[in-house]
Amino acid sequence: MNSSALLFLLSIATASSANEVCTSAPPFDDANKQPRPVIYAVMGIPTGVYFSELIAGIQSQASQKIGDSEAIEVRVRFSDGNETKQAELIEAASQSHDDGTTTVGILTVDGSAEKFCPVIDSILNDASKEIAIVSFDMDGDACSSNHVVTTQDDAGMATLPLEEAVSEFGQSLKVGYVSDMNYAPLKNRDEVWKTFKADNNWTQVFFVEDAAGFSSAEALQSAIQKAIDDNGMPIDFIYAPWDYLSVNTVKVLEDSNLTTETAVYGADINDEDISVMTAAGSPWKATAGGNPRAIGAALFRMVALAASGELEETQIKIPSTLVTQSFLLENDVNTLDDLDVAMPEILLPDFLQTCWIEPIGYDSLGGSQASSPQDVETASPTQKPTSAPTTSAKDDKASSATSLATFPLTLGLVLAPWLV
Repeated sequence: MNSSALLFLLSIATASSANEVCTSAPPFDDANKQPRPVIYAVMGIPTGVYFSELIAGIQSQASQKIGDSEAIEVRVRFSDGNETKQAELIEAASQSHDDGTTTVGILTVDGSAEKFCPVIDSILNDASKEIAIVSFDMDGDACSSNHVVTTQDDAGMATLPLEEAVSEFGQSLKVGYVSDMNYAPLKNRDEVWKTFKADNNWTQVFFVEDAAGFSSAEALQSAIQKAIDDNGMPIDFIYAPWDYLSVNTVKVLEDSNLTTETAVYGADINDEDISVMTAAGSPWKATAGGNPRAIGAALFRMVALAASGELEETQIKIPSTLVTQSFLLENDVNTLDDLDVAMPEILLPDFLQTCWIEPIGYDSLGGSQASSPQDVETASPTQKPTSAPTTSAKDDKASSATSLATFPLTLGLVLAPWLV
């Protein structure tokens, strides 16, 4: 990395807590000073509400002041689900640019260690580049000791709604299950499901497996309907740990007039989910997850902190929040924007914050009016009816890590002599 770009990151990392004022003047106050730092977000899946909201959150956080300086530019690239192409885009992002910019960080979303590690290892082991790499929902282990891997807390996403099920219904129940073990987050949530079944003497009377693989929502609904019909006995609740599965399970219960007999517990939260949960007589009682815009903002902070040398953890779980039907109704929550206001903790206000990044909240995220990304390549069209599960790798092996808040900033003192 060019020394002036590194000095930019060092100069904004000058205070030891969020309560102190960062007073160091960033070198890029001079618009003519080069090169300007950029961060690349290299996406695996190009479409779906979750991913468009994720990108909006990344861009919203990037647009905030960093120290006293201008925001860092974010460039978004898509691989259309092609991991070979995604690896090529990661490599391209690490190369020198002829437009007066230099890459200081790369965020990858989805993909696998098998495809990415040769490229990521090459970048991280090249001392001339000094590029931080954060991988969100990557299938497999970190590629090296300084490679940051992160995902949502799948165990929490399963535990929170299932605890509500225990509170509401208790033990010795007849339960149904709709999931897909081809996806790492669903496999992770399945481990929690198994524990709750055993601990509470729940009898699983059916399992609609490979549920994400049906050709259409209607085909999935038919499979769920058949499982209910073949069972032939009352079911207390159905666990469907991805919102696409939750929504379609609710649709089946509505069509079968079973909404008063069978409840649904799910995962994830967005405008459609809120609409389904708050509809009159809805059986969807609880879910857990995060605002994807807030998750995107957290991912940007993660890359910026890693690029500055401040990030101490390399395996990070993004916290999940419980959202119940009763909370939505009692607080007149009809959209994700409403939920941001009623439940501000879903914006992750204390997660990976530091004094030199302008705090981001509901107004900064822009609600549904979040600004368009500065540099986003047009994604190829896709025929998929929805995006993949919130975390879409197929065998996530990353270990859990504690949430991070504010860290002591000493990198400038350590490296300043070297930069002179």
